[in-house]
Amino acid sequence: MEKFGIKKAASLIGVSVYTLKNWYYWYKSEYWHKSEYDKRDLKLPKLERDEQGRMLFGYGDVEDIKKFKNNLKYGMMAEFNRRYK
Repeated sequence: MEKFGIKKAASLIGVSVYTLKNWYYWYKSEYWHKSEYDKRDLKLPKLERDEQGRMLFGYGDVEDIKKFKNNLKYGMMAEFNRRYK
């Protein structure tokens, strides 16, 4: 299975590298309440990293992240963004 970096993944998804990283930070933060968002199918694939710590993605991951992007509604990350931006 081919793996590639965050720059290519972000390009395939149609977002910036910053946005993709921010989604993962939010997803792992205390502001993401799994029970509330599971109903919206807001799931990011498990993050893989290489030996240098770089994020790695596959084409299946890209499709899962596209679903996440489509199900993410305006305002869901508001509290997180206010505190961490």
